[in-house]
Amino acid sequence: MIYNFLKNAINTAQIIGIIAMVASTAHAKPLELFVSPKGNDAWSGLKAEPNGQKTDGPFATLEKARDVARAARRGTAPPKDGVTIYLRGGKYYRETSFTLTAADSGSASSPTVCLLYTSDAADEEDSV
Repeated sequence: MIYNFLKNAINTAQIIGIIAMVASTAHAKPLELFVSPKGNDAWSGLKAEPNGQKTDGPFATLEKARDVARAARRGTAPPKDGVTIYLRGGKYYRETSFTLTAADSGSASSPTVCLLYTSDAADEEDSV
C-alpha cells in the first residue's frame, strides 16, 4: 500500500514537472510528446530520442503520453494549439487494450493528434 502511494506520488510529481516545463515555454506549436520502444516512462517525453546520458527522452508507453496530455489539458495553462503525440517505429508489446475517451481528442481549436514519427521508415519488421 505504501509502495503504491509512493509510486503514484512520483508519477504525479513527474506529470506536474512536465506541465511546468511546458507552461514555462511560450510556443506557437502544439505540445509535442514522443513515444518509443526505446523510451522510459520516467523521462519527460519531450525528446524524440534518448539523450546521451540516458536520463531523458521519449516515453515508453502510450498510456504515459495520454496521461501527460490529459494532465496538461487540466492544468492552469493548457496547450492552446493542441497536443501531438509522435509514435516512433518499432515493436510495442501490449498486454491490455489502450483506452481513450472523447475528452482525449481535445477540441477543434486544440486537438490531440497521434502521428507516426516521420523520420522512422516503416519496414516489414516494424509494427506500431
